[in-house]
Amino acid sequence: MSDQNPTTLYEQLRQSARQGFNLRNRLLELAEDLPSPDRERVRQTAGKIMAFCTQLREIAATLPTDPNVDLLEEVEDPDELRERIESALENYFEAALDELQEIIEESDAREAKDPKDAE
Repeated sequence: MSDQNPTTLYEQLRQSARQGFNLRNRLLELAEDLPSPDRERVRQTAGKIMAFCTQLREIAATLPTDPNVDLLEEVEDPDELRERIESALENYFEAALDELQEIIEESDAREAKDPKDAE
């Protein structure tokens, strides 16, 4: 993190949040075409992605945006900042990806069991 200037980290977090919001919106669109139980699970997963994006935006809001300010001098506890970002990744984003993988695997298993039901 020390080789990134504050604007870069700030902008990276904001951009990641925007991409996450786009992913969430796309998931909600895809969920509309799924059977009811899967649709609800995908919606819940989209909620976790939304929480992740919100966390990133909140973290970004605490960072200096002036490119001339040294992030390490401005941030009270750089290790705590890193931990907050990692925590958001683990608790929301990675958890959401794991859930999506599980939904896909279960859907594939149902389709393999009875291809007519998948249609």
